Amino acid sequence: MGIFFSVTHVTNPLILLLILVTARILVVSNWRNALLFLGSLVFSILLLEVALRMNPEILGYVFANKVLSKYRTGCDGIFVHDHELNMNFMKPNFQTTAYWNGYRWHHQTDSRGFRNRLNRKKADIVLLGDSLIYGHGVDLEQTVGHFLEEISGLSVANLARQGDCPFQEAYVLDRFGLSFSPRYVFCSFCDNDLRDLETYLSEEEMRQYIQTPIEEIDYPPRSTQLSENGHQQGQVSCLLEKGLYCTKIPRLVRRILLRSIITSEENKQLARSFQKLMFRSERTSLEWEYTRKAIERMDYGAKSINAQFVLVPITPLNPQHSEILEDFANSRSIPIIDTRCITERDDYVLPNDGHLSGQGALALATLIAEFITDSSPLASPPFSNGQAF
Repeated sequence: MGIFFSVTHVTNPLILLLILVTARILVVSNWRNALLFLGSLVFSILLLEVALRMNPEILGYVFANKVLSKYRTGCDGIFVHDHELNMNFMKPNFQTTAYWNGYRWHHQTDSRGFRNRLNRKKADIVLLGDSLIYGHGVDLEQTVGHFLEEISGLSVANLARQGDCPFQEAYVLDRFGLSFSPRYVFCSFCDNDLRDLETYLSEEEMRQYIQTPIEEIDYPPRSTQLSENGHQQGQVSCLLEKGLYCTKIPRLVRRILLRSIITSEENKQLARSFQKLMFRSERTSLEWEYTRKAIERMDYGAKSINAQFVLVPITPLNPQHSEILEDFANSRSIPIIDTRCITERDDYVLPNDGHLSGQGALALATLIAEFITDSSPLASPPFSNGQAF
């Protein structure tokens, strides 16, 4: 989910109110009173701005998320947006402190822009998914990928990103995942994946994808590239992504000019920051048809390099999603892991958030490792934790 901020301007209701009140005082009183009122009000606003900068959580997590989240583009965000693909990519070799719902964690990416500590050329396992597999709310040592590597002794490439759904996951596997020559590809499915499809694709785009034969589905290369420091190069339309947001203007001045907490247009609609889950339970809906086609395409890609593609549904809010996926996976002979023992445990999720806690990530990694143990022939050795470069 990309978040974009608008520059404060004179049409902001707060500024309009300030102008109107000042003008009214000028009419009924004198300019000294008007200046005194204006100065006091501006000073109060500045104090409030400073107070919110120091502790945005005083107004609750919804407000703090809008201010402190790094799930955005721009100089301090973790994403850069490819306008041709309509897809967010995480910046490579980028580190920052991420925030959401009171949780802070260290975000660090490899040279490809994924949350891995090592830059591997090969990996035994590729993980696809959204924020649950990325490791939202926890440090890297508490993620599914980290635990899976420790338990299984196999090398893991975590290619999951916040906000991804079958649209991005199929692209990431084709353009990045297959190059690791993995033995296994585990793809998670979450409750909001169907809703996310509507965010990125029109109905016509979904129909075109569904109607295209599996072997003819092609994934074009990115239209933008990133330098090693995470700056975008190439075709960009957003002014902030062209470098204005990353100039050497002092951080405080830049934020006041471009993204004031009080006057930001984004903060007028705080309630809209959370997407409402749309439970598309109809097996014949367009979103489900697209999801099934994307799964088939990922399974097709994995088989092309002799890797095993496995579904990992994580659907605590709508168990019917898992049932639909299980029926489809069985019809296509695609392995699927039952995760209900995880989604039914309250201590496996972060309080007041819903993403996997460290305990939940460990439990899911254990399930995946058990699947590997049960399905792996003894004669197939691991890559010895991969090859780093």
